[in-house]
Amino acid sequence: MTSITPEKVEAISNFPRPKTVQDLRRFLGMLNFFRRFLPQAAQKQLPLQKMLGKCKKRDKTPLNWTDESDQAFQNCINDLKEATHLAHPNSNAAIILMTGASDRAIGGCMRQREGDSWKPLGFFSRKLSTAEQKYSAYDRELLAIFASIKYFRYLLEGTKFTILTDHKPITYAFPQKIEKLSPRQINHLNFITQFTVDIKHISGKDNVVADALFRIESISTYPLSYEDIARSQQDDEELDLLLKQPTSLTLQKLQVPNTDMMLYCDISTQVIRPYIPKMHRYQVFRNLHDLAHPGVRATVRLICSLFVWSKMKQDIVNFTRSCIACQKSKIFRHVHSPLADFKVPNQRFVHINIDLIGPLPSSQGFSYCLTAIDRFSRWPEAMPLADIRAETVAQTLYSGWISRFGVPQRISTDRDAQFTSDVFHSLVKTFGIRLSHTAAYYPQANGAIKRWHRTLKAAIMCHTSVHWVSALPAVLLGLRTVFKEDLQCSPAEMVYGENLCLPSQFFVQQQPQAAGNGFIKKLQTHIQQLRATPTSNHSAKPTFVYRDLSVCSHVFLRVDAVQPSLSQPYTRPYKVLS
Repeated sequence: MTSITPEKVEAISNFPRPKTVQDLRRFLGMLNFFRRFLPQAAQKQLPLQKMLGKCKKRDKTPLNWTDESDQAFQNCINDLKEATHLAHPNSNAAIILMTGASDRAIGGCMRQREGDSWKPLGFFSRKLSTAEQKYSAYDRELLAIFASIKYFRYLLEGTKFTILTDHKPITYAFPQKIEKLSPRQINHLNFITQFTVDIKHISGKDNVVADALFRIESISTYPLSYEDIARSQQDDEELDLLLKQPTSLTLQKLQVPNTDMMLYCDISTQVIRPYIPKMHRYQVFRNLHDLAHPGVRATVRLICSLFVWSKMKQDIVNFTRSCIACQKSKIFRHVHSPLADFKVPNQRFVHINIDLIGPLPSSQGFSYCLTAIDRFSRWPEAMPLADIRAETVAQTLYSGWISRFGVPQRISTDRDAQFTSDVFHSLVKTFGIRLSHTAAYYPQANGAIKRWHRTLKAAIMCHTSVHWVSALPAVLLGLRTVFKEDLQCSPAEMVYGENLCLPSQFFVQQQPQAAGNGFIKKLQTHIQQLRATPTSNHSAKPTFVYRDLSVCSHVFLRVDAVQPSLSQPYTRPYKVLS
């Protein structure tokens, strides 16, 4: 059971104050749609209803906002947000997704059946790009469905739901022949079919919620005005307390330059700072913070230098930390989970890690290497490849490792296309090998061989006089005989029972010659005495996990894939499943 994330009602939180009578009618129509869930709806909407008067239905006359009507508008917005937060997604309840599009924007509303009524779960709205505004009406409506599903994806996955649209041709999208569709339409429909194919038509007058949402982008917001602040100061209870009680502030009524308007301002710092009533504080924050999205300290310093109100530092801190754009765009301290403990194999060559390196400089027709390392003995192999086709990789693993050391019980590798191919899966299935893939974008899970790549490449780079293919045998000889701190011996000793003879080794340790199979028995005794040793973490990063992760319901996901410049490094909140 989970509640709705703040981002899912961001379209309502940012709903601008209607500019014309027509805009106000759309807003009231959306409120009436959810009237059942809004407490004292008639009384709270009365100041807004009075503003309509006897105006015509499509009247675009500018509205004259007062303190009372402005407060009524904010109360209605807050009530609608609260109605949404009270709803909890229920996988067994009926779900509908209402969508709509205009020439300039698209919108959607997700609703859930509770008893005999439909309760809102979230709202979505965004402006169309210049290219998207040139789409046909059909393509814009299809884009609205596509974008709405993508926006509510984590709530809709695995859930049966119905799409409602006021554009009837969309209901015939799936039965039509694919030859009549453009590539973009095919992509959108393919994505939609992963979730549902149930699209139904409703009349435009019944789609008032989506209609109001996609028209948000068409309504221009009013800048913060001193007239609004002055009117709000008259009824602000916090200001009354500050005027009656002694504080560090020096509040005086000052005249706004070039106007007859009087405002309460603080002059204790020799800088005139207007007092901001409660209903305008978030707007002040957005006007200043949204310029460059500075951090908490910089935002506090900026706003405190220009305005004043009670407990403003704490308010600004909360506003800044809840900024969705900042959380998606700024790289904070990354979470470093503790390293997983791999089960250590109890004998040689039963569990290996493999990987690919390259492209390398072409040498004797080879540009790549298939690398492998035994988790028990740390015995390494590097097998040159002319190409990295799945067939080449599978054949090289068979001839370069399996034919020499036998069939391993388990192979661990990353998600390269060669290791997820049908050819490679056929190879491991033929030999009865268990294949384990690491998590996507997490190379540390295959760290046993990833770290060895650095050592291998560094050793090859030291051989500047020969091609890397020619230097590879000598490099491998050295790496197999080097002493390992965690093993307290070399990989060669783990495999052969004694170290290999190296160049310039004049005195070779003479072993007593064993008769018959005495050497075999001695080697078997030595191997039996070997104990499995887990790999040591030479450069393990300190573990860091936010305390909130243990209780939070949603998290931002870091995008580790290669992205174009100026792409946000995090994607919007995802539900924590376990």
